[in-house]
Amino acid sequence: MRKLTEARLQLWPWSGFLLGGLGLILAHQLGADSNHDYCLGNGAPQIIAVCLLGLCLAGGGAFLSWRLWRRGEHHETATRRFIALVSVMVAAVFAFAIVWPMVAALMIPRCFG
Repeated sequence: MRKLTEARLQLWPWSGFLLGGLGLILAHQLGADSNHDYCLGNGAPQIIAVCLLGLCLAGGGAFLSWRLWRRGEHHETATRRFIALVSVMVAAVFAFAIVWPMVAALMIPRCFG
């Protein structure tokens, strides 16, 4: 149990990178590729649902990293706080990229091309 707690503490500043990246991969692979590869089985509601799940993952990771950054210098080292701050910013970029498959699902008709 102690090893699990130590692993969680080590990964906490990186949560924006990890969860945001996972959300982006999910949204891109299941969302954007569904617009073209398997267009008869997927429509805008499914793609929007997957993208919203990706946004939730990116937002959750950003929130966890932000919480660590806000803890202050008394509780965390400067390196961990810097990683957490950069992780929040990267999660925001990932969230921006997650929105585009949703926009494409709403604008591009099913089985386009």
